[in-house]
Amino acid sequence: MRIRPSFVQMALTLITASLIYGFGGERFDVLARLVRAAPIQDITPASQHPNRDQFVKFKTGRRIQPGETQTTIEEPPIGHPGAGEPLWTDIIRDCFCTQDAVVSGVVSTSVSALTDDGSFVFTDYDFVVDEVFKGAGLASGSQIVVSRPGGTVHTRNGDITARLNTFAPLGIGDHYILFLHLVKDRGTFTTQAELSAFRIDGPSLHVLTTALRLPADFASATATDQVTGVLRSLAPVACPPAR
Repeated sequence: MRIRPSFVQMALTLITASLIYGFGGERFDVLARLVRAAPIQDITPASQHPNRDQFVKFKTGRRIQPGETQTTIEEPPIGHPGAGEPLWTDIIRDCFCTQDAVVSGVVSTSVSALTDDGSFVFTDYDFVVDEVFKGAGLASGSQIVVSRPGGTVHTRNGDITARLNTFAPLGIGDHYILFLHLVKDRGTFTTQAELSAFRIDGPSLHVLTTALRLPADFASATATDQVTGVLRSLAPVACPPAR
């Protein structure tokens, strides 16, 4: 019988924890619960930061210092005021066609880290998929790593934070629709397009960016069932060929 690596890792973690803390006590109970909640699929956990090299365009060349908050505010870069502005369905279709995967699901854990030069913070999220609208190899129940710009790194000398109005953070336990770019050589994902995340709040969707000038009908028309209905009706073959 072949033992999967993830089970071996969990067993070693429990053994190590028992040697350090003993088999009793509240601290060991916490560790055990964390291990039981760890992904059991053969994926790279977010805590290993597999996408550290995916945020080159956000680097500033200056290290962020402990206690510092780096805030980036971008003005809406697109807008189609007046006649001829796109319908919200056109925007959803464009997002669907330009990204490698589109899924809904829940964030289970998150870990923030600095880029290799220390000039920017990104966050890796472990994301549990509950519906796949696009994405070969993904299925309901898949656990994936999604990396997103921004976050907070805690150090002994103070927190290091990067905030962007284009990329609001994802909340643990919250439900989202994500439009994802696949990092092909490692099987992980990033959300680096401004319009790449919607938070599901029952019947309503909330766009996680303030940097896009969206059509007038977008806010009033994007109920959860409307957007998911459009996504379910789309297929990759309906997208224009990539240039």
